[in-house]
Amino acid sequence: MGYRSNAILQCCACTPKRALFSRLATIFFGIFFLSSAAIAQPNNPFGAPPNAGGAPAAAPNPGQPNTADAPAQETDLAIKILLDQNPTEPQSLAEAIRTCVQLGREDVARKFMRTLIDGNFDATQLAPLTDVLDAVVLHELAMEEELQPEGAQLSNIIRQAIKQRYDDTSNLDQILTLLESDKPSEQQLAIEELRRKGTPSVIALA
Repeated sequence: MGYRSNAILQCCACTPKRALFSRLATIFFGIFFLSSAAIAQPNNPFGAPPNAGGAPAAAPNPGQPNTADAPAQETDLAIKILLDQNPTEPQSLAEAIRTCVQLGREDVARKFMRTLIDGNFDATQLAPLTDVLDAVVLHELAMEEELQPEGAQLSNIIRQAIKQRYDDTSNLDQILTLLESDKPSEQQLAIEELRRKGTPSVIALA
């Protein structure tokens, strides 16, 4: 019983240690496995794939307005003032149109022209606008590509208003004939007649 008994006693004594070691090893490998899974998917503890950019998408703020489709803020002070004033009367609209054309802002000029066209103003309101939109400006409105189609429409409306408003333009064909004459005296006579009739007659000839 000597040698065999000692071996049995040693085996029995080691059995609790082996069981404890086995349990510790199981716990260790379990912790290692969970840590590896967490490192591989840092953004989602439930195992879903992370965002493409690596960072979680920000949740929308209900108190923050959506500015994705908002128009760009106007930076030109003169144009901003005109837009804030939002003119509706023919005279103020004509002045706004001229200012926008001079500043090269055809986009805003077209907006004001559309307001003037859609206003359906009568000839007595439109004809005096030649003090602001003279023959040169009306020609530019009618011909400049960036001002179409509103430019040509407004130019035609004002010309028609002038013809309705001023009855003394009936002899413009005769004045035009004198202007085309080779005689300086007849040309001068036509010029004097145009001066007497004023700007509307000049625009009607254009």
